[in-house]
Amino acid sequence: MIWRGIDLGRVTFTTLALNGEGGRMWYKDAQREIAEYSARHGFDSGIVCDTLAIFSPRVTVGISIELADEWLHTGKAPRAMRARVKALQAYASSGVFNGPKINAFAQALRGDPDAVVVDAWMFRAAREQRTTPKAYREVCHKVRQAANGLGWPAAECQAAIWQGAREYVGYHTDGYAPMRLGHL
Repeated sequence: MIWRGIDLGRVTFTTLALNGEGGRMWYKDAQREIAEYSARHGFDSGIVCDTLAIFSPRVTVGISIELADEWLHTGKAPRAMRARVKALQAYASSGVFNGPKINAFAQALRGDPDAVVVDAWMFRAAREQRTTPKAYREVCHKVRQAANGLGWPAAECQAAIWQGAREYVGYHTDGYAPMRLGHL
C-alpha cells in the first residue's frame, strides 16, 4: 500500500511499535492530564474521557480537545459535526454512546490497558483499505499479536504503532505529542 507516497511494504506492527516506542505512554499521560483538567474545572474525569472520545472521529486530538472543552463548559459545540453533537446530546441523557473506535478510545483514556483504538492512522498502518467491522477486528488482532510478542499492554502497543507509523511515513511529529490539556 502506498501511503503519503511511501510504500509500507512489509513493515510489521512490531517494527512500527518499536520505532514509535516514545509514544507508548500516551494514554497514561493523557489520563494524568485529564485528571488535572477535571479537577481544575470540577468535571468528572470519566465524562471528560467520554466527551473527548465522542468528539474524536475525523478530527485531530487538538480539535477534539477544543470541542470537548467548549461542550463541557457551555453545552454547545457549533464547530463540531452535527452527528457528534447529536451523539453528545444522547450521551448526556442516557450515559450511552457507541461505535468501536469511540468506545475503545474512551476505555483507553480511562486506563483500560487492553483497549485497542483503531482510527484512520491504524487502518493505514495495517495497510487496510477497508474500514469494515471485520477489518477493524483484524487490525485489533494484529495489534494484540504485536503487544503479546513485545510483552506490552495492548493500549501501549497501539499508541506506539500509531506514533511509529506517522514517523515512518515522514509525518512531522516533533517526537511524542502529549494531549495538551494544560492550557485549558
